[in-house]
Amino acid sequence: MESEGRAEWLEARRKGLGGSDIAAIMGVSPWATEMDVYLDKMGLSKDKDSAAKARGRYLERAVAEWYADKNEVEISAGGHFHGRADFMMGTPDFWVNVPGKSDKWGLEIKTARSDRGWGKEGSDDIPPYYKTQCHWYMLISEQEVWDVAVYFTMKDEFRQYRLVKDESFHKEMLDKATSWWMEHVIRESPPELDGSKASAALLQNNFPEDNGESREPSIREFELMLELNSVNEALKGLKERKDTTVNMIKELMGADTIIVNENVKATWRLGNGRKTVDAKAFRRDHPDLAEKYTNTTEPTRTFRFTYNGE
Repeated sequence: MESEGRAEWLEARRKGLGGSDIAAIMGVSPWATEMDVYLDKMGLSKDKDSAAKARGRYLERAVAEWYADKNEVEISAGGHFHGRADFMMGTPDFWVNVPGKSDKWGLEIKTARSDRGWGKEGSDDIPPYYKTQCHWYMLISEQEVWDVAVYFTMKDEFRQYRLVKDESFHKEMLDKATSWWMEHVIRESPPELDGSKASAALLQNNFPEDNGESREPSIREFELMLELNSVNEALKGLKERKDTTVNMIKELMGADTIIVNENVKATWRLGNGRKTVDAKAFRRDHPDLAEKYTNTTEPTRTFRFTYNGE
């Protein structure tokens, strides 16, 4: 997708809930939370591309043609469409047609490094994130079936799966999406805060600067600070337990490099020595070069916490 077309696609995406959005709202996305979706719809987030996303876009057409040849069908671009409500939005990868027949269904293309989370070919046993995405497209387009073609890059293997319309799940998605859109987009009320980077970004956006003032914590603030201390202590204990367990494994491994079975794998290798740059000395000896290659990021507020109790 060209950069200009991709920018238009990203802007259109903010006007409704798409397949990736509904997966996050339903709590099955491994990459996004409800807060991520909220920031996106409010125009407060930036699209972040990645090598995996780029790989998927480049391979999409090839995998789709593989599917078409294998099944002796024709494919056409999925485009952009809305459902019975304006916020119901879909951008499927392809539509499938059988030559000489009126049969039509949707097709999603995926690429993955491994087949972890993917079941037997021909079944509907695919990762929940992708399954929810496809059922959302089925609901919007009123289709009975939806196919998924996936290429596993590490295995060099092609598989295809078929999902069938599920009325009860479609109703569950629609109810959730409708209430979510009304509450968080129409009323512009954010979801509850969580531990995601999206929640931190929202707070940074809402309170970008501090006022320099100091005060006593409120009762609620004090309760949360005590809870934070308890969590920190628990994490400290878990880290100590982890480090001890690692050392016990190392002792048993001795000089062996790898221990592995079908369930677990541990390696203890001799690596290269770590190389570091003495930034202080470099800045002292080459101040002009140091200044030339020094970048300043946008200022952000930093949260720190200390506990002085018993």
